[in-house]
Amino acid sequence: MGKIPQHLRETIARNIRQCRLDKFPGRGGGRRCAEEFGVSPQQWSPWERGIRTPDETRLEELAIFFNTSVEWLRTDHRNARPASQKPTTPTPVIPPGAPPVFYSVKYQVLCQIMTHAAHIQTLCAHALSEGAERTEHLLKSGNMADER
Repeated sequence: MGKIPQHLRETIARNIRQCRLDKFPGRGGGRRCAEEFGVSPQQWSPWERGIRTPDETRLEELAIFFNTSVEWLRTDHRNARPASQKPTTPTPVIPPGAPPVFYSVKYQVLCQIMTHAAHIQTLCAHALSEGAERTEHLLKSGNMADER
């Protein structure tokens, strides 16, 4: 990635921090999140503070890790609905006794599929309730997360 504008770096940092707080609330969450993601806390901390921004590959890995999209990580959500008003995407059930690789690969892929299914459901709901014009706007903007 080339030079990233300051506002985008701050937005990505804010969203990474919010995702981390959602997944690991409380003290020590940054350290626990870094360890589970597979980086050192010293590498993680600058991402949350906007000092450094993860490269494109890391952003994609973070999106999978947090069950979201790279676009969501890059979008400023400060004027969005409160989190309590946003519907949640269902979490897939992992079969008991599944091998560890299932958790790291198949689980993440399944989460991404379910997220995409939720986006399709949102488009269908908008098409039925608000008409084609609003749905076309959502398709062009690619930002359905705040519309659900």
